[in-house]
Amino acid sequence: MSPEQIIAVLQQQPQLLTQIKNTAAQRLGVDPGSISDNDIYDRIRQDPNLQAQASTELTQLGYNPAVQSGCNPQTPGTGNWYRNFPGNMPY
Repeated sequence: MSPEQIIAVLQQQPQLLTQIKNTAAQRLGVDPGSISDNDIYDRIRQDPNLQAQASTELTQLGYNPAVQSGCNPQTPGTGNWYRNFPGNMPY
């Protein structure tokens, strides 16, 4: 996911923003409360490792970067992940 896609999800999902802040705080050895929203957005844009980790976490939670809004996890029966799952392929 691009930094802007990640940020769009985090802006609409405060609990995920908190989770990513906690991840960044562990890596930096600081208190998560000392990281502002803008700080984490800037770090996601500048730190490819944090961007990759955030992207992986969001993807594992079902957020699909192919979805235009980038803000809703896919549910069974919708989105590319379901159509491309083996066994759901058209024959």
